[in-house]
Order: sequence, then structure tokens, then C-alpha cells
Amino acid sequence: MNENALYKRNEVEINLGNLFWSVLRHWRGIIVFMLVFGVLLGGYSFIKEYKAYTDPAALARRQNEYNLALDQYNRKKEKLQRDIKSGEEYQLRLEDYKERCIYLRMDPYNLYKIGVTFFVDSHYEIDPSLSYQNVDNTAALIKSYRAAIQRIDFETVIDMNGEDLTLRHPVSKFSDKSVYTLTVEENVGLMQLMVTADTKERAEKIYGHIKSVIEDTKKLLTEAIGEHEVSMVNETARYTVDWDYETLQTSFTDDYYVKNQTKTDDLKKQLDALSAPANTVPSTRSAIKAGIKRGVIGLIIGLVAAAVVFIARYVLQDRVYNLDDIRKRYKLPVLGVISLGASRKKLVWPDRKIASRLGIPEGLSPEQSAEFIASNIKLYLKDAGRVLLTGSAGSDAAELLKEKLQPLLPGMEIVSSGDLNHVPAAVDALSSDTAIVCVESWQKTRHLDIVHELDRISATDNKGVGFVVVY
Repeated sequence: MNENALYKRNEVEINLGNLFWSVLRHWRGIIVFMLVFGVLLGGYSFIKEYKAYTDPAALARRQNEYNLALDQYNRKKEKLQRDIKSGEEYQLRLEDYKERCIYLRMDPYNLYKIGVTFFVDSHYEIDPSLSYQNVDNTAALIKSYRAAIQRIDFETVIDMNGEDLTLRHPVSKFSDKSVYTLTVEENVGLMQLMVTADTKERAEKIYGHIKSVIEDTKKLLTEAIGEHEVSMVNETARYTVDWDYETLQTSFTDDYYVKNQTKTDDLKKQLDALSAPANTVPSTRSAIKAGIKRGVIGLIIGLVAAAVVFIARYVLQDRVYNLDDIRKRYKLPVLGVISLGASRKKLVWPDRKIASRLGIPEGLSPEQSAEFIASNIKLYLKDAGRVLLTGSAGSDAAELLKEKLQPLLPGMEIVSSGDLNHVPAAVDALSSDTAIVCVESWQKTRHLDIVHELDRISATDNKGVGFVVVY
């Protein structure tokens, strides 16, 4: 067996480029698929929407649904706008408070504090001779003093020095009590007071005002409840450092200022993302829009369906679509491509462009193609004195090719025969001193047919094998 006849049949991976052009070859079928799906889906949607437009009950139902959705949209939009406006106004108050608040302006590393303990003595004594004891008013007195201190308007107290400062929180009508802390033990009559301020003068002013309030309250309570004594012990005054103030100042910025700004920004994003409901009330215009929209979707579905069908056809049929497949699968030369017969199909422009991508040369006449094939025969099969034309293209194609090649190859005997897979005479024509040219049909010959042909050819000691593709 000739060493040149080692016809290795390699498994070739599907090339995406070849697959694309092979599927695009069926562009007419793809257009038909797209039109069918587009017309069916678009027409169905148009008819359905138009029927709804002419049905009073459906029209009323869709109108009610649209009115409800529009009302919900308007209410949600108005609420978001109110919340955003409220948040922006609140943010302005927070900014003003942040600039003017004494509490936030204090330096936690340089605070002045005045501390004192008030002891309230109601002169209560237990009389063993009485079955029922008098009421101990100590707890009531302590509560009254605490309430009096809590009612102090420190905003007024601090504004006395003429500075444009504030203690009032933007969301509360009461003064910020951060300038003092008050710890009460009602049962034993103790009140522990600690006044904190940024300066000694301001701390003394606040402390003095609290003392005067306690004195005024004592007069009122003496008339209402009875005699009692209020004494002060453990009075201290000093500059100090308070780490808790720094933490509280930071927490105000995080808990109020930043969070409110973040919340307002989120509301603005929700408002921007809010869209008005589409008017779904049927009309002639909506029917046309629905038909066009579904028609476009139908075109896309048709395109996908056509691609699936033609890809499956490409894979399952396994025909000769691309000339590179022959070279890669069988490691044999393709001698040329030629269009034969007066009745051959003329390729239109899209087909010519697609065919050129698959290896079919564009712009060559049959005579030019025959000259190219003859030159390749001289190059690849130069040792042969006899050339046998056979293959699945049939005896007619082989005979037409012989008529074109014989004048171009005067030194060689050109013999034509039929299909090796179906004509016994074609098999008998195989001989050891003959070069064999397999004539295959583009888009018709199956690779399985070529495999069977090469199995028969490999049984002879031939002078070489090549392929010619006809279309």
C-alpha cells in the first residue's frame, strides 16, 4: 500500500467561525423563521389588546387598575417629598445647633465642674406612743426640689452674657440638661448635683441660679408641707478632663447629623427611582404598541429558533461545508473548487460572500478554476500518468470535469467514473498506477461518504489522492 495513502481521519473540533458562516448560509430560512414568529406573536398581541379595547367590561377594569396605581404613585411621591423637605429642614436646624450649642462647643480636656451634695432634713421623728405615725415628707420634698431644678430654662440663664449660643435641641422644646447631672436618693434626702461648663464664669452662673431656685423652692415648700432644712456638703470646684463628653459629642454627630443626612439621601434616591405607572388602558395606540413590542420579541425568538435548528442540522448532517474540514480531517490536498454545468445555480451577492468565507473562491470562471485544478494536479500528482476522476458528485460531474481538464493535461490520461460507494464499475477502475481525484459536491457530500471512499482507495497502491469540490 502506498505510503502517500495514509488517510488519517482526525476528529476535528467545531470551529465557531465555520459554524457561524455555515449557519448564515441559510439566511433565507432565518428570515422566514423570524418573520413567522414575529408576525404570529405580534399579531396575537395586537388582536388580544384590540379585543380588550372593544370590550367595555375589560376597559373599565383596566381603567380602575390604572387609576388605583396612579393614586398609589401620587401618594407615595407626596409622602417622599414631605419626608425629604422635613429632613432638609431638620438638617438645617441640626447644623445651626451644631454651630451654636454650648454642649458641642465644650472642650472635654478643659472643663470646669462644680459639685455639691444637698441634704434635706424634714425633722421627722418616730413617736412610740402613737399607733399611727406622722407621714415622712422627705421623699416628697426631694421630688419637689428635683422638679424645680428640671424646670429651669438654662437657655435664658446662659444667654444673660449676650453670646449667641444655645442649649435647645432642634426636636425638643425643653433645654438640654447636659450642663448638669442630678443624682437623687429620696429615702435618705440626698441630691448630688454636678454642674459642667466650658468656663468658670458660666459654671458659677449656672450653679448660682440653681442655688437661688432651691432657696425660692424652700420657701414655697415650707408653706405647703412644713418646716425643713436644706444644707450643702462636699462642695467642690475645679478644672478637669471628661472623656465621656468627647464620646457624647461624637455620638451626636453620628446619631443625629450623619444619620439624618443619610436618611434624606436615601429618600431622594427612592424618589428618583419612583416611576409613574404605565397607562394600561387599552386603546388603538396601545394595541399597535403591544403588537410592535411582541413582534420584535417574536423576531428575536425566531432568530434563536432558526439558529438552534440550523446548528443542529450542521452538526447532525456533517456535510462538506468548509474546505478546511477536508484538509484537517484527511490530511489530503484540495486541488480546487469549480462550478460545473450550464444549469448550475448562480450565487447571489450574500451567498457569494458567505461561500468565500467557507473556501469557495469568488469571481473565478469555470475555465479559470479548471486551469487552477490542472496546475495543482501537476504539483501534487506529478508522478501519475493516469488520473481517475471519481467521488460522490457522480459520473456526470466527473465527465464534465474530464472535458475541461484533458486539454490542460495532454501528458496525462484522464478517466472518469461514478461514485465509489454505489457504482461497482468505479471500484473496478481503481488501479495501482493511477492517481485518484475525489470529486465531491459542496453542501451535499457527507463526510461519511468520503470515509468509505478512502477505505476503498487505501486498498490500492495508487499514485496519490486529492479532492476537487464542485458546486
